[in-house]
Amino acid sequence: MFTFEEFKVEIKEKVQAFFGEDYNVSVRDFPKNNGVILHGLTALHKDSCMSPTIYLEPYYKTYCEGTEIRDIVMNIFEFYEKYKFTGQMNLDFLLDYGQVRKQIFCKLIHYENNREMLSDVPHKRFLDLAMVCYIHYMNDFMGEGSILVRTGQLDDWGIPEETLFTDARHNMENKMKPEILSMKEIILGMMAKQGGRDTREYREMEEAFRDPEYADSMYVLTHKNGYFGAVSMCDDRIMEKFSKDCHGSFYILPSSIHELILIPDRGIHQKDELKCMVEEVNAGCVMDEERLSDNVYYYDAKLKKVDSCFL
Repeated sequence: MFTFEEFKVEIKEKVQAFFGEDYNVSVRDFPKNNGVILHGLTALHKDSCMSPTIYLEPYYKTYCEGTEIRDIVMNIFEFYEKYKFTGQMNLDFLLDYGQVRKQIFCKLIHYENNREMLSDVPHKRFLDLAMVCYIHYMNDFMGEGSILVRTGQLDDWGIPEETLFTDARHNMENKMKPEILSMKEIILGMMAKQGGRDTREYREMEEAFRDPEYADSMYVLTHKNGYFGAVSMCDDRIMEKFSKDCHGSFYILPSSIHELILIPDRGIHQKDELKCMVEEVNAGCVMDEERLSDNVYYYDAKLKKVDSCFL
């Protein structure tokens, strides 16, 4: 049984042999959110400047579960063939702020967990978090994804940091539409897709949600595209509107960097219990690179302000 370090070397050698001398196969580290390092394999053809990145961690897991190396190499080849880039792609558009300006948005990450990375990234502090900017892209070559904006890019673009955040906030307001759904809507929607609305389980759950204590007890806030919705915590308009809709203050639980759980304050929740809930979900259900914080936040309807419950 190979260790992961041995596995990386073995896979690189086997993939290189399989692809042939027209390709340069390499494995390198890819830093992610919260200090997570993923190990990605690329296979660069001599006539191309780009290759899809194939992360090896999932393949090592299947190897430990009994999958043969030769089968893993074949799976990597199939992935590469599906997502490979053909021809040459011009990335000069990333150097022109006029071309990327309308595709810059904000997201939230944890400040302390990303302190080293943030030394080279324009950011704004928000409680124990940091707001950073990214370029959202979608094209035939690269698919859909995001590129974190680094400090050096501001020099390349010839703009101050404030311009970057002003444009990002403008784009957020006009393009990234928030979506707030009650847990009732989410759970019943999932059950309807899985078994339909005529099942006994669906009817029982529907009846349970008729209880006012459960019907409006919890909501999920994200962006309609499903990405980086937690940044909505920084949007005063979204927070104030939900406060009016729920008739008061509310707790904010960071489910991940992509979504928040909103719980109207009816005087029945203890912040310590909510923090335990966040910690348990983060530990058992959220990937390390998608965790936002173990903290719990609170929107005060009178002050019209988000604050931390534990800072």
